[in-house]
Amino acid sequence: NQRYIKPVEIVIIDSGSTDNTLKIAEKHKAHIYKIKHEDFSHSFARNMGAQKARGEIIIFMTQDALPMGDSWISKIVKPLDECKVAAVSVAELCPETTELFYKVATNDDDALELRKKASLTDITCAIHAEIFKKYAYRFNYAEDLDMGIRLLRDGYRIALLTDVKVLHGHNRSCGYYIKRALVEQISFDSILPQCAT
Repeated sequence: NQRYIKPVEIVIIDSGSTDNTLKIAEKHKAHIYKIKHEDFSHSFARNMGAQKARGEIIIFMTQDALPMGDSWISKIVKPLDECKVAAVSVAELCPETTELFYKVATNDDDALELRKKASLTDITCAIHAEIFKKYAYRFNYAEDLDMGIRLLRDGYRIALLTDVKVLHGHNRSCGYYIKRALVEQISFDSILPQCAT
């Protein structure tokens, strides 16, 4: 239902969905590539999708994000041309049913500052295909932070659009966040020194 856009190519990397994803994708003539669930990582799936895509601009989205509005695509790609930025991320709007911890984490001022300065967000990101294919995602966690830092260090500009949003949120256990905090710390300790390479 998007307006003000050229025809788009939809590429889906499916790691074993059990809902109606594939039926819906086939109905809309999406290009579907299947991988084993155990082979999935955000970096691997996105890198594979980018290699299969033929367009000049790639928009990555997670399966559980929903674009807000019928001019969403045109708004997210506009800065790539008009403002000469390499990549663009958009803000999250949490559904009412999202747990409080996730809402607070996604609206945290420090997280927003980090994203403004360095991080792209895997939830939704638009990037010039040529630039993405040159850099590609690395690592199994915080690959979007790593990509943003590498782009900035090489003189590219990235943007976070706060007026363009995706609907996205989670309801997870407290144990999930404890594990995530540990994985984040380990990942950041290993990624940040390597970003310059």
